[in-house]
Amino acid sequence: MTARIDTPALFQLHQPATGFVRRLGAVGLRLWQGYERHLQRLDLAELDARMLADIGLSEADRRRECRPLWLHRG
Repeated sequence: MTARIDTPALFQLHQPATGFVRRLGAVGLRLWQGYERHLQRLDLAELDARMLADIGLSEADRRRECRPLWLHRG
């Protein structure tokens, strides 16, 4: 399992920001969240059938969630 890192303080603006800085922070946050989901999918891919059953997922659920992004249908 991979270690989790909290959302970087860079993306948590504590003062009023201009529109550009706010949008830049939002893009950075979105990229960070995508990376976190990627790490979670890597962890999910390592689970065996017993562990999947413990969290209520089947092998088909895991395959569907772990397939590459371009194979997902909207």
